[in-house]
Amino acid sequence: MSLYNARAKRSVRIPKASELIARKIKHDIVTKVLEEGQLLPPEVKLMDEFGVSRPTIREAYRILEADRLVSVTRGAKGGAVVHRPDPQLITEHILLVLGWEQAKVSDFYEARATIEPGMARVVALKASKTAPAVLQDILDRARLQIKNTEDFAEVLTEFHTALVDLGGNHMLKHVAAAMHEVILRHKALVLTQLRRDKNDTDFFADAEVGLKSYKKLITLIQNKKSDEAEAHWRRHIQRANETWLAQFDIPIEDLYHELK
Repeated sequence: MSLYNARAKRSVRIPKASELIARKIKHDIVTKVLEEGQLLPPEVKLMDEFGVSRPTIREAYRILEADRLVSVTRGAKGGAVVHRPDPQLITEHILLVLGWEQAKVSDFYEARATIEPGMARVVALKASKTAPAVLQDILDRARLQIKNTEDFAEVLTEFHTALVDLGGNHMLKHVAAAMHEVILRHKALVLTQLRRDKNDTDFFADAEVGLKSYKKLITLIQNKKSDEAEAHWRRHIQRANETWLAQFDIPIEDLYHELK
C-alpha cells in the first residue's frame, strides 16, 4: 500500500466555512491588517464578501470571541470590535494542562531555576543601562512591603518576572508570566506559614538575606559582569527553592483550592 493510499484511508476533517472565516480574520489581526479597537465590517458586508449566510458569520464571531479576539455587541450601534491577542490565554491553557497532568509547584520552581540564571547573564550583557533601575524600583518596594505577607510575596515574584522580561525573549516572557501566578500564590502561602513559625526578628533577618542577594544581582548587572550574575543567580535560586519547597511541594490544583 502506498503512503498516499494509507493516508487516504484516514478520516479527513474539512474545516467549516465559519472556521475558515475566523482563521482569515485571525490572520488579519496578527498581521495588523485589522488594528485593535477597529470595527469589523457589518455582517451584511461580510456575508457578501465570503458568500455565506448570517448564521455562518455569527458562528465565526463566536470562534473569535472564544479566543478574545473580538467582542460583539448587538443593536443599531453594535458590531464586532477587534482586540489584540490576549497573553493571559497562554497562562490559562498552560495551567489547565498542567493541572490535568497533576504538576506540582516544584515543576514551576525547577523551570525558573533553569531559565533565570541564563536570563541574568543576558540582561547583564544587553540591558545593563536600563535593567538596574527597573529592578531597584521593585527591590525598594519589596522593602516597604516586608511586613505585609501578600504584598511582599507579590513584589518578590514581580522581581523574577521582570528579570526575564528584561532579557527580551518573547517566548520566555510568556513562560515567566504563566509561572508568575502559581509562584505568587505559593509564596504567599509559604510566607504566611513562616510568619507563624518564626518570631519577627528571625523572619525579617532571613528576608533581609534574600533582599541583599537581589541587590547583589542588580550591582552585577549594572557592572556588566554577566558570568558572575549568572553564577550568583543560580546559587540564589537553588538556595531559595530549598526554602520555598521545604514543606509545600503540592499539586498546583491543591494550591488554588487552598487559596480560594
